[in-house]
Amino acid sequence: MKRPHTLRDSFRDAAVGLRTALREERNMRIHFTALGLLCAVSLVVGLNALEWAVLLLAAGAVIGLELLNSAVERAVDLAE
Repeated sequence: MKRPHTLRDSFRDAAVGLRTALREERNMRIHFTALGLLCAVSLVVGLNALEWAVLLLAAGAVIGLELLNSAVERAVDLAE
């Protein structure tokens, strides 16, 4: 019998998915580079906690939607 999927397995799968996206998707590398630059500038400017929260939520939304877009593109490619 197969063992149940644990929380650790879920985090490992998510990390593998992000690594795959960074390796195979040019736009994902662009988004992560922009996020790194944005964080560096934000540190210099000195954002407060609320501004950091908004920044990270927006960045998470962009990256999440890019992952969703990539998944849809792959599904369409498979269907063709």
